[in-house]
Amino acid sequence: RMKLIVIIIMALFVTTAWAGSLHDPFWGTSLNKMWKGDRNHFFIENGNLVGISAQPVGTFLRFIYIGNGWTDYAVRCRVNVVQPNLLICTKGALLIRYHKEEGIVFALHVASQKVEVYRLSGENLLSVQIPLEFKKWYELHADVNGNKFRFYLDGKEIGNLIDTKSSFGA
Repeated sequence: RMKLIVIIIMALFVTTAWAGSLHDPFWGTSLNKMWKGDRNHFFIENGNLVGISAQPVGTFLRFIYIGNGWTDYAVRCRVNVVQPNLLICTKGALLIRYHKEEGIVFALHVASQKVEVYRLSGENLLSVQIPLEFKKWYELHADVNGNKFRFYLDGKEIGNLIDTKSSFGA
């Protein structure tokens, strides 16, 4: 199998439900049981989360998630898109507020040189033209406060939005 997207995450989640913070340093060789989803395509290597989230011959995505009914939090991860996918889009992404097959995707689309925010159902919410490169690390950061979202790339805000459709999720 060909690795299309390698994701290395040092995630920091802050929720009002827990009134604290969660940080997964990805120690050992297997994912903590709190992570749900397609765990067979993600593993820990040298303290980093590594994943195969798409295949060059498939049209589906694989992902893992944490939590269920979160409303307020911040999430950060470092993303490195290592090579293009020839049949479907080439992205490194965060899936925010995932609930019942819907969610908000915060993605680096290397092929089109865009940072995008959209719903899994296809509705485009935000698109910013930014030069992106394969095999380069980028830090994605999203702040979610109720229905207000702020998105950052490498520490610089690239946009914000108000979403009234999804009030909670993983």
